[in-house]
Amino acid sequence: MGSSRARCPISSHCAATRRTGFPAKGVGPKGAATLLRKYASLDEALADGQLTSQAEQLLLYRRIATMDRAAPIPVLPDRVPHWDKAAALVRDWDLARLAERLDALAANWAAPLHRPPS
Repeated sequence: MGSSRARCPISSHCAATRRTGFPAKGVGPKGAATLLRKYASLDEALADGQLTSQAEQLLLYRRIATMDRAAPIPVLPDRVPHWDKAAALVRDWDLARLAERLDALAANWAAPLHRPPS
């Protein structure tokens, strides 16, 4: 049996829901699995009256997740990166090589020459 990722174009939404509770509020792993078994796409779920209160937000998330260059991305304030936290997060996702790269960034960021100006 194939994974839901192979069967469903909205699997990125479901994977995010499983890990962080994002983007569909109130839909956990079991609810996401039920939706994936019943609907082949986010559009089908919305057409059947599912997740209607979050439809606009979910459609936007899908545009962002699928790298739609026209998707409106909110302006975010500049922040100091927390490479160590990012490394721990991707390590939890079994992305060891990326975690190693982020660990290296964390080590280099601590050096005075790599810090952003105050």
